Amino acid sequence: MSKNFSDRHGHHQAGRIPQADKLYRQILAQQPKHAGALQYLGMIAHQLDRNDIAVDLIRQAIAVKPTAEAYYNLGIVLSQAGQPEEAVAVYRQAISLKPNNPDAFINLGNAPDGNRPSRPGYRRQSSGHRTQAQLARRP
Repeated sequence: MSKNFSDRHGHHQAGRIPQADKLYRQILAQQPKHAGALQYLGMIAHQLDRNDIAVDLIRQAIAVKPTAEAYYNLGIVLSQAGQPEEAVAVYRQAISLKPNNPDAFINLGNAPDGNRPSRPGYRRQSSGHRTQAQLARRP
């Protein structure tokens, strides 16, 4: 089913949302706990501004198979849904699973933490390394 899933995921990557939605649902009809289909169906819900549904679906995917990508995507949804504290926690979880994920570090640095508003730019990673995006902005 993984090749079949990859073929179906191609619709989503190409922006063919209705086709991808239908195909992810077909996968879930056969395998209700398919982590990839749950996660990407959640991202489709997010793209359609249904963040409540997106959060639920991505959390289901994480319950089945906790991956850095799933936590990262959940962080995006939570952040844009106005839940910055939860977004920070899941970005940290994504980083703990995949420490070389510069996007998770950037989103973590840009997430509001309750004491300051979200700001564009970047923050230095705790390890002291800079991401490619950070190096590109260096004077």
